[in-house]
Amino acid sequence: MARGTRRRGRHEEPEEVPVAEPMEERGRGGRTPHTQTRTPSGPDFALKAGLGAGVVAAFLAFMGVLLMNRLAGSDAAAVMDLGGVQAVRALAAIDMDRWAPEFGTTRKIRATIERAIEDKLEQVRQGGDERDVEMLQEPIREFWQGNNAEGSDWRPGVDMFFPKRDPRDLAIDAARTKGFKRVQSGDAGALAGLAVLNSSEQAVMKSGEVFGGTPVGQVGDTRISAAKGVRIYEHPTVNALGQPAGRAIVALRTAGAQGPDPMATGGVAALLAFLGAFGVAFMICLAPVKAMQRFAGEVETLARGDLGGRLTLRGPDVVVAAARSTQKLAALAAEGGGGEPQIVEQAVAVLPTEEIHAALGPSRSFERPAELEIEATHKACPDSGNDYHDVVNAPNGKVGLFVADIPVRGLQGAMYMAQVRALFRAAAAESDSPAEVLKRVNRGFAIDLPRGVYVTAMYCVIEPESGICKVASAQHLPLVFWKLSKKGSARLQTQGIALGHDAGPVFDKSIEEKAIKLERGDRVMLFSDGAITARNAAGASYGEERFYYVVNREAPKNSAAFVNFVANDVDLFHEGSEQLDDFTILTARKVR
Repeated sequence: MARGTRRRGRHEEPEEVPVAEPMEERGRGGRTPHTQTRTPSGPDFALKAGLGAGVVAAFLAFMGVLLMNRLAGSDAAAVMDLGGVQAVRALAAIDMDRWAPEFGTTRKIRATIERAIEDKLEQVRQGGDERDVEMLQEPIREFWQGNNAEGSDWRPGVDMFFPKRDPRDLAIDAARTKGFKRVQSGDAGALAGLAVLNSSEQAVMKSGEVFGGTPVGQVGDTRISAAKGVRIYEHPTVNALGQPAGRAIVALRTAGAQGPDPMATGGVAALLAFLGAFGVAFMICLAPVKAMQRFAGEVETLARGDLGGRLTLRGPDVVVAAARSTQKLAALAAEGGGGEPQIVEQAVAVLPTEEIHAALGPSRSFERPAELEIEATHKACPDSGNDYHDVVNAPNGKVGLFVADIPVRGLQGAMYMAQVRALFRAAAAESDSPAEVLKRVNRGFAIDLPRGVYVTAMYCVIEPESGICKVASAQHLPLVFWKLSKKGSARLQTQGIALGHDAGPVFDKSIEEKAIKLERGDRVMLFSDGAITARNAAGASYGEERFYYVVNREAPKNSAAFVNFVANDVDLFHEGSEQLDDFTILTARKVR
């Protein structure tokens, strides 16, 4: 009865909506205009919309230019100042030494060395005997000319590296002369002159005429002056130590200078605004209008009685939604409108993912010793990956950490992992040897397995007081061992094949057990490969290098923060993309 009531409720709800005679489709006389329906032209509407948007944008752009010109003005001097200030600041930014004659030439380098030597000799002469100066003459001569005295090894002097007519010196001189000539040639252009003065107001560089004028303004540290027919811009210069070193001057002619024409500028802005608005509006309106045009034509066909026609479900979301609703109404009308809708109920098998993961969870009876800090995190895959980790109390007061991974997904993989869990719990309670426990698990697990099914696993047993940690692996990822004293980590890998590959002596002979010692603050970590294989929306893999880097970075934290920070980094990396595999981290840190 309840099911029948629900069916009648679903059927009665659409009857409240007046779909038979929608008011939006009525003509002036109240009748539905089936034969007079006129479908809109998509290109015509988009063209009109584009023209309208373009005209409005052009008008606003033109008025905006005129308004800004009215408020800000179009003073030719203000426009010239924009270039003048930038020009003099660029000139002042050049190192003062570069304006010196013969800068960068061998002649200048040699002269600088000679002047330094003379200054040093003068200091010696003033502070001592003249004989000290005479004693330095021979070393200075050897410095310049070398030592070719008889009985001594010949040694060249610095002078050999300074040619009298270096071709590079000539090229520098030519380039300097050519550059200055190109600055102002034949009295053409707005530049009247430029100069660079040192702190003594001596010109180290000058080209053209530099005028004095009356100050008319200041832009930052740049002073603006005006004289007859010119505007002068002055900016202070500094040396390499940031100390004042003089000033740079640029003079520009004002003859013929004028500001931008507001009408021309407004016209160009209006044209660009029109073209941009027209193109954007045309492209935006064309597709939706075409979709509505197609929808209107198909609805007209239905209205004429052809209820078997199919509506096109393509275009904007609102058009697609309207097409779906119209198609349903047409189907109801074709069936007579009075029949009860057919409801087909089908059971869908859903994997009990949460129940599977809860069943494969770690032991709840574990008692943690005070010497160890143990934490774990598990990120389950949506399609039921089947990682398994466990922490148990091993014999002789020791603690066992176990991680296993199976490539088989879903319910079948969960069943296999449940076998491993049961076998591990039984074996771990009887032995504190990781290798022996894995051997016992494999003997019970590999007997009845189909070909190709296997499980990788790692088991380590820690003695809390001494910190001795024994490790064995069944072809699993390496154990990460972080050492506090070295602020670094190492990876410990032991030999062994996966559980299930062999039920006999091959597995027992291949399994290897190693031991390390944990000091206070040291950490071990077992994990599965879900983090390394995680991929982001661009398809890039998280990878081993990033994983081990993050582990090493977060290892000094307490164990709860450690597992959270590492897992969060993996989550942020593949945010927006599907998780491909389970991701498990299990760690133990010695705190006493």
